[in-house]
Parts: sequence; C-alpha cells; structure tokens
Amino acid sequence: MPDAELARANVLLAAHALAAVRLHAWDPAAQEARFEVFHLEWPAQVFGELWFAEVSYLQCPAQTSWGYQLRIVTGVDLPSRGDHDATDVTYELFTPDGKEPSAFIVAARLGCVPRSILGPGG
Repeated sequence: MPDAELARANVLLAAHALAAVRLHAWDPAAQEARFEVFHLEWPAQVFGELWFAEVSYLQCPAQTSWGYQLRIVTGVDLPSRGDHDATDVTYELFTPDGKEPSAFIVAARLGCVPRSILGPGG
C-alpha cells in the first residue's frame, strides 16, 4: 500500500481550512487523472496537485467543497464497473461527516506534488 504518498496527500488536503479539490486534467489515453488542491474562495491559489496513474475508473465531481480527505477503500461497489479485479486499489476522496459526495479513483499509483504559494523569494 502506498502509505507514504497517501499521508502526503492528506497533509496537502489539510493545507488550509478552505482547501478544496478540482479535476484539473483527465487523459483517458494515458490513463492519468490530475486534481488540484486549491483555496475555495480564491481559486487561483493552488496548494498542490494529486495525480493518479494507470486509472481504470474515475467517478468524481468537477469540483468539491472543503474538508476532503483521501483513503484507500476495499469492497466498495462502484457503479458501471463490471471488470473489478481483486488487486485493484480504490482511492476515495471523502468528507469525514459524509455530507458531501465522494469521488472514487481506481488507479495503480498516487502522487502528491505540493506547490509553494509564496512565490519566488518566499
């Protein structure tokens, strides 16, 4: 399990109380999905990026509200996914209170790239 990257992703998601997630890029040919973690009230302020490689399933809103976390889930029944493999890793972007819709990504790898929001010279 990619515990270190998962932990880094959750640190990024907690970068600010109003950190939200939006789908930045989806390339079905390359099987890659990229999400930006950004400030909900100031959308140009981006805290970093989560990327998923070898994506075989993607179900997500174009943008979330704040308060999301990322976890690996097992045994989840994903709509319109009939080719489930027991070795698949399913990531869930979720809110702990369950009041917002979850996003599900089945992917082989997760990456996390924080960005400096201070700019040159810090």
